[in-house]
Amino acid sequence: MQKVSLMLNQSKADTNRQNLGYFLMFLIWPFASFLVALSNFSNRDSRRVIHLFLILFGLTFVTVNKDMDSYRIAENFRYIAKLPFSDFWKIVGGLYATDTSVDIVLPFLNFIVSRITDDPALLFGAFAAVFGYFYLGSIRKLSALEAGKPNVNALIHLWFFIFLVPVFYINGFRFYTATWVFFYGTFNYLLTKDRKFIWIALSSILIHYSYLSASGVLLAYVFLGNRNMFYIPLLVASFIIPEVSSGFIESNIGVLGLGIQDRTAGYLSEGYKQGVAISVEESKWFIQWNTKIVGFYIYLVFVVSRIFWRKYSRDSFMERLFSFGILFLSFANFSKVIPSGGRFTTVFFLFAIAYIFVLYTRKKSRGLNLLTIIGFFPMLLMTALALRQGFENTNLWVFAPMPFPFTSDAITIAELFFK
Repeated sequence: MQKVSLMLNQSKADTNRQNLGYFLMFLIWPFASFLVALSNFSNRDSRRVIHLFLILFGLTFVTVNKDMDSYRIAENFRYIAKLPFSDFWKIVGGLYATDTSVDIVLPFLNFIVSRITDDPALLFGAFAAVFGYFYLGSIRKLSALEAGKPNVNALIHLWFFIFLVPVFYINGFRFYTATWVFFYGTFNYLLTKDRKFIWIALSSILIHYSYLSASGVLLAYVFLGNRNMFYIPLLVASFIIPEVSSGFIESNIGVLGLGIQDRTAGYLSEGYKQGVAISVEESKWFIQWNTKIVGFYIYLVFVVSRIFWRKYSRDSFMERLFSFGILFLSFANFSKVIPSGGRFTTVFFLFAIAYIFVLYTRKKSRGLNLLTIIGFFPMLLMTALALRQGFENTNLWVFAPMPFPFTSDAITIAELFFK
């Protein structure tokens, strides 16, 4: 018994030394420490190192591109930093210039950080800290569902899941941080049925007002449960009648209150619609079609899994994840009538890829499954597009040893390789 205790103590000491090594390496070369920590993601201290690197990424985030949201956020922050402390309510309530603002997280962060500095770098570091907490928490919870030796099909879908909404998306902090908060809370509720996670999901409203509607979908599911006989006809209808219902949605959106009508006015204006239409027309064909192709792939796997792979998804968790997934897809389809409402399709993709990942962890396979091969190219292309977008803000020096990330003039990967 004493020998076992000594062995356990020795193992704990070795682990502590390893974890200390991660942090010491981070002080010398953060990116190298990040790569080493990735190989031991299940370890809590390894995830802390990864989280620290994401914060460093935020601190070095480049915000000079005037076409990106991050530039406007940085300029607004510099203005806020000049306001006195007595303007607290003006700052916190000033995102929409209404007295009924729900999503107060960004204005509150603006106020807190602006009392310390007028450098937006610290603000984006705070963005990365909040985003990274729910991002890494979601990845940890999903990856923990894989038991035994990694399955190549499962790993491909896990990597796609990771790059669906990566840390680059702090460029659009509000919506995409709310996305991870909503996913984290909802996924954990579906997994455990612990109602405290419902409150976490609902808190996404405080980050982006549009999650008021997504939260309504979650509450509807909590009340109705797995009612696929109702959800499937609704899903079919969502592919057929969204355009027909667009006028009704636009004219009645004010019933939600909470300043929603004022906030959505810009998204529903003819000028905004025309701008989105022109942007779509000018984009490359593969950008226009890639989301649709990924969607077709996911629909195919859903159909196959229900017909041929039922034995891998008969437990209550997978039934809940499937039912909520098709209900949320219906909502995402109806949301497309509002420009920018199509972003909820990406949220559906997170739940869908999580479902497919768990399927493949249970359906052991020695090689690539035919369905994975079919989906590999569109998933790879969507990942490449996310990376290309992220390169516009990624400071090349974030990969260098200390102190270069903080002392060198910022240069983005896009500037170096694409311009």
